[in-house]
Amino acid sequence: MNNFSLKTISSFIMVLLLVSLCYIIIIAIYFHPFFVNFTSSLIGPPEDNMMDFWNNWYSQVTLDSDPRGFFRTNLILYPEGTSLYYHPFTYSNIAILYIIRKIFLLPINIPLLVGLHNGLLLLSFYLSAVGAFYLTSRFTKNILSAFVGGFIFAFSPFHTAHLLHHMHVSTIQYIPFFLICFFRFNDTRKLRYLAGSIILYFLSALSCWYYLVYIGFFLAFYYLFKVIEQRQIFISRLFWSILANVFGVIILLMPLLIQMVSLGTKRNMYKSGHDVYVADLAGYLVFHPYHLLSSVSQPIWSHFRGNLWEMTVYLGLINIGLFIWAFINRHRFQIKEMNFLLWGMIFFMIVASGPHLYILGRETIPLPTAIISVVPFVKHVRTPSRAVVFVYLFLGIGVGLAIDAITDLYSNKKSVLVGCMALILVFIFIDFFPTRLESTLVNCPKAYNVIKQDPDNDFAILDLPKGYYEGNQHMMFQAACHGRPIVTGTAPREWKHNLIDILENGDMTKQKKQLMENKVKYIVIHKHVIENELSLQDVAEYTSNYATIYHDDDNIVLRVY
Repeated sequence: MNNFSLKTISSFIMVLLLVSLCYIIIIAIYFHPFFVNFTSSLIGPPEDNMMDFWNNWYSQVTLDSDPRGFFRTNLILYPEGTSLYYHPFTYSNIAILYIIRKIFLLPINIPLLVGLHNGLLLLSFYLSAVGAFYLTSRFTKNILSAFVGGFIFAFSPFHTAHLLHHMHVSTIQYIPFFLICFFRFNDTRKLRYLAGSIILYFLSALSCWYYLVYIGFFLAFYYLFKVIEQRQIFISRLFWSILANVFGVIILLMPLLIQMVSLGTKRNMYKSGHDVYVADLAGYLVFHPYHLLSSVSQPIWSHFRGNLWEMTVYLGLINIGLFIWAFINRHRFQIKEMNFLLWGMIFFMIVASGPHLYILGRETIPLPTAIISVVPFVKHVRTPSRAVVFVYLFLGIGVGLAIDAITDLYSNKKSVLVGCMALILVFIFIDFFPTRLESTLVNCPKAYNVIKQDPDNDFAILDLPKGYYEGNQHMMFQAACHGRPIVTGTAPREWKHNLIDILENGDMTKQKKQLMENKVKYIVIHKHVIENELSLQDVAEYTSNYATIYHDDDNIVLRVY
């Protein structure tokens, strides 16, 4: 028994090391541009990733100084500040950052935070791949099949697109591990697997609130599928397992959920988007905006709704072909799981479509998932296309089963089998290879050096112009450059008017009085976006009413008092 256990453990470690090495090599090949300036540039273009960086900086500063004040700050939207219960924190990554810093006694400095920020983003690919590998191995027969299943889930265009924009959405690694524990508990009834599934469900929810809902949708789908398959309305064993997971995660999340529900009853915290950020039916087949051949398909995907990253749901032509082939031949190769996988994909494709089915950007038939946009609290899940994460999970398992079947088909023709597998792997690898990989330099404009020299500790800064992108940029400058409260900033769920909303723009005398009363000591005008928000006449009016203490080609610093 001991020898058997030792042999089993050794085999497990060897397989894990081999698979890990392959996935790490793929990460290095796919994302090699990011390693050049790993500790000075954020992964992704200068949009939402600047807010994610601020989230990590703010969390570490606050956890070190005043953890009790974590969910309320006036560092942004000063002086009123804002509640952060609805802020898109990736709580799981925040905890990892904090633990790493404390174990290794690391200070809060910008190169460290940038490096850890990027490292956590790429780590999600490795962990997602390993988790999906072991989940796929539950269904498949060989390592190669499971490896491909892990690859399709972890390196999907959806994951890559959100790597560039949303840390919380790209933190998908806990989902396959949750399913592993969930299935094993249903197989064995061992409590350690139930505890594991609840904790992993909890970590998925803390990574992104969308996954709290989407895992719930999976549990509902799985129960419904089993009811139809077994022709039994009440499946006691499965019902209580699902109920234990749902109640377990709700209990763990209760401190946050109570505050969010309470805040939501006082103010309208909902935002639109249910019929905008959707998965177009053609998007599953058409080369996506980050594909090697995106320029070829641009005339098609340019008609899709939403932005580039939310519309990216491409499944891969060879993957679709292999899945269909496996489904058609499911009886021949005795693949019992294909019905489950197909209906799982269809279910989540419907969820990802939003209230209506869109084809080439055109609204067609209404869908039952429209109810999501009206159910209290659940309607916060306003970006339906993100449900495609489960489509990739089902797809990966299905393609793995197809590779199993091909292996059986050509088991007596080794040369044909090797050539066939090589072609499949190359095509899958190239079809998912990402392009348009951008990064954002975390720099400190020289203009802030003047402000940093001010010995006064009780003042705030007004950055202009204002806007969503600009607010995120100002938050990054706060984290990287000065640490002072700023009048602007971005809170996705702002629930009351702040100074920036009521700031007088027509009468500079009144504006100056407002700023002085609120201890806003400096105004920084970022000239490189003047064309979007401020006219040259506006800039001239500011410079004539406030003292200019610094200016260069990029920025102007004005002193209020």
